[in-house]
Amino acid sequence: MSYTNGFDDGYKKGYEDAYKKQKKSSTGGFGISEILRSCVSPEVYLTTFTEGYNKGFDNGMFLFNQEQSLKKRVDIILNAN
Repeated sequence: MSYTNGFDDGYKKGYEDAYKKQKKSSTGGFGISEILRSCVSPEVYLTTFTEGYNKGFDNGMFLFNQEQSLKKRVDIILNAN
């Protein structure tokens, strides 16, 4: 848990949501408890958490899609033999 800003926390949450194919949260998936635990202002934490969430979600979705594409290719190759 990052106590200086929320980017790392947000990135982790976004990545996990995307990889599990959960719907992207419009609020970044942050919780009040994360804001209260932070040592910075709630505005800074919320902003950085949301930035991290969005970046993590995009990266997680990209990886998920890459893996699905690879699985389809492997299935095609295996079924061709």
